[in-house]
Amino acid sequence: MRFGSDWAYGKATPYADVAKLVQRWRRGDRVLLLGPGVNPAFTLPGGLKAADAIKKVPFVVLVRQPPDETTALAHLILPDTHWLESWGDTRRARV
Repeated sequence: MRFGSDWAYGKATPYADVAKLVQRWRRGDRVLLLGPGVNPAFTLPGGLKAADAIKKVPFVVLVRQPPDETTALAHLILPDTHWLESWGDTRRARV
């Protein structure tokens, strides 16, 4: 799946692929690991019933803060880095 700040319509995952992924969650045969900034229980179309499908996954791990709709469904919530722990705001000098 393609999520994140570099998301662009041209790189979007087709709806049919998202629907297949949610079907896998519904079967409950997967471990689900979701990275920072992802909230499928809220952002996926309501017709997919993603929150109900996530409830059937045996083990849901989420790297996220602050809490959201998907964290309420997770079995393990790992903290994401905050601005004091991240090096993403620095530039390397070119030599």
